[in-house]
Amino acid sequence: MVVDFWATWCGPCIASFPHMRELVDKYKDQLVVILGVTSPQGYVVYPKAKDPKERKVDTKEQKDELERMPAWVKEMDMTWTVAVSTENCFNPDFGVQGIPAMAIIDAKGIVRFNKLSPRSNEVVEDIDTLLKEMKDGAPAEKDEESRRSQETGRRADSFSFSGRPAALTPAAPPPSRGARFPSRSSRDRRRSSRAAAARPEDWDTSTRP
Repeated sequence: MVVDFWATWCGPCIASFPHMRELVDKYKDQLVVILGVTSPQGYVVYPKAKDPKERKVDTKEQKDELERMPAWVKEMDMTWTVAVSTENCFNPDFGVQGIPAMAIIDAKGIVRFNKLSPRSNEVVEDIDTLLKEMKDGAPAEKDEESRRSQETGRRADSFSFSGRPAALTPAAPPPSRGARFPSRSSRDRRRSSRAAAARPEDWDTSTRP
């Protein structure tokens, strides 16, 4: 499962959507689930709105925001499964400090790769690595540090949709409870995606809460 954390106000997230569509097309016939996870923000930003006054719509109630999301997803041509999480999209269990941020979970529910950028070539490489493991029936371990982090990593029981999120499209199965979250490794620290990630205060002032 490929999990992408995003929000409607996030310019870099929206800029990555073409790359997400490419992933969907590339793996549509394989055992790969691509899931976009966002969370209620108290407002919805419409990047394609022609009237600046209509660009940002404050939502007084969470229900209003959720009801707006399916049309938003369709307008932005998000061809992958999308879910709204009760956990903030800056998910602490995945160490998300800026978005877009992507994690890849293997068939056993273990987070194997984290803090990726949707635009990074590493995403395809990492997905292919896990698919090869499934085919060969054994992990293709890259290094000793990665192996240790998987064995000693902390639980991810509070993963964003371990509860009952409001799914916008048919929900993909969540990682099994007890899935482990690897500690931060040198692989995580060298991710180039950090420069491309964003927080609300980094984006266009017209979209700030």
